[in-house]
Amino acid sequence: MMKSMITENGVNFKEFEKNIYSWVCQIGCEFTKEFLERYDRMLMQEQDRKKYRHKGTRQTTVKTVYGEVTYQMAVYEVAEEDGCRKYVYLLDETLQLDNVGLISTNMAELLVKGITELSYRECAAKVSEMTDQSISAMGVWNVIQALGEKVCEEEAQLVEEHKKGHIRGEKEVPILFEEADGVYVKLQGKDRKRSRQGKGAMNCRRK
Repeated sequence: MMKSMITENGVNFKEFEKNIYSWVCQIGCEFTKEFLERYDRMLMQEQDRKKYRHKGTRQTTVKTVYGEVTYQMAVYEVAEEDGCRKYVYLLDETLQLDNVGLISTNMAELLVKGITELSYRECAAKVSEMTDQSISAMGVWNVIQALGEKVCEEEAQLVEEHKKGHIRGEKEVPILFEEADGVYVKLQGKDRKRSRQGKGAMNCRRK
């Protein structure tokens, strides 16, 4: 019977594999939605009602490596020490859902890996095919830009902490090379003076 079904419908393993993959991704999305909403309800029952005031729910969608997951989560109003009020999502804070826009961390890492070898358009097409969902070239560009800004903010914060003496290095090396735009940046001081003797040294523009 199975043989006749395959012969009559012209099914080959390639199509069979795609159908199974799509089905498994759909199950993954449904399970994720159910898990997130159940966990959110559990957090609602355990939270400090004096600190967190429940303000209803909101619907959100996140792109994962196996498809888009749309779910509901509770919104809470919290009073800060200065008297200001802000809205928080306990589900995000508890599960550390530090998404770039509406992209999961794993999805963002997949896009970063793809963009190192492909164009934005090619990366979008490849990831869309792999994850059984749709993401545009502009969507990939937005994710990469957001990640870049996040890295810059984290580095700036580390620099400020270092200036305040809160962060100190643990290793000391005799020689340190810094690379910018593919060109080595020469050290200052004595090394700089010696390097001026030759015309072969290259200058580097810092951004």
